[in-house]
Amino acid sequence: MLDKLIALIQEFWHQLIPFYIVDMWEKGLHLRFGKFHTISDAGIHLKIPFFDSVWKQTVVTQSIQLHPQSITSLDYKNIVVRAIVRYDIKDAFLFLTQLAHPHDVIVDTSGSMIREIIEERNWEDLVDVENELTEKIGAKLNQWGINVERITLTDLAEIDSIRLINDTADKTSAVVLQNLEHS
Repeated sequence: MLDKLIALIQEFWHQLIPFYIVDMWEKGLHLRFGKFHTISDAGIHLKIPFFDSVWKQTVVTQSIQLHPQSITSLDYKNIVVRAIVRYDIKDAFLFLTQLAHPHDVIVDTSGSMIREIIEERNWEDLVDVENELTEKIGAKLNQWGINVERITLTDLAEIDSIRLINDTADKTSAVVLQNLEHS
C-alpha cells in the first residue's frame, strides 16, 4: 500500500514540474493534450504541467541476440542459425508511435527474414549471407525508424535433426535421428 502511495506522489511530482530533461543518448517525444507536439533532443525543455507528457527513447546503438533457429536449406541440409541484430533508432517518432512492442517486432521480423533467405540458398552459398541479411532486414525495419547497422551470424552449422515422437495410443516415446537425404 505504501509503495503505491509513493508511486502516486512521484507521478504527481513529475506532472507538476514545468520542465523535463532528455539525456544525450535519448530523444524525447513531447505530447501536448495527447497529440504530437515535438521531438526533443538532449537538454532541458519546458512543458505545461498536467497537459504535456514526454516519452523518452534510447537512440544509441543497441543489440539483440536472436534465439537459435533450425532451418532446412534449399539443398535439404539441416542448419542451425543464431544471430545478433545491432541497430540504432534513427526516427524516434516512427519508433514510438508505430510499434507497441518494438523488441518483439525486431526479433520476429529478423527471425522470419533470416529463415526466408536461408531457405532459398544452398549450404555452400551461405558464406556471404550476412551482407544480404543486413541489407534486406535493414530495409524492412527502416519503415519503423530502425537503422540496422549489422546482422551477425554467431552460429551457422549443419546439424542432424533429432525428433521426439510420441505415440499416444501406446503411451510410448521414441527418439529418431533424422537425416534429410534427398535424391
